[in-house]
Amino acid sequence: MYRFQVIKQVHSCFASVSTKDVYLYRDVELPFPPYPSLTLLVAEDTFELKEVYFDVERQEFKVYTEADKELYTLSPAPDARGIEEIVEDYTEAGWVIRK
Repeated sequence: MYRFQVIKQVHSCFASVSTKDVYLYRDVELPFPPYPSLTLLVAEDTFELKEVYFDVERQEFKVYTEADKELYTLSPAPDARGIEEIVEDYTEAGWVIRK
């Protein structure tokens, strides 16, 4: 079995202001090695693997999804969700924030 961590970047997409990106993680186990363009369905959450690297020193895969471009703000705005709402959606789907 191949165990690896999928990394998802949530990128703010305000035209004139960029707030900090958020990185979310999900542990996955497959019976074969991960590869780019593989689409995974995990507990009602579907995501495509965009970049797959193997870290030889650590003997582990580094796997990234395409960055999700979300319109969000750190303060309330009428046309944007708050970052807390977006992170809550992802954490409810099984993603975690790690330091």
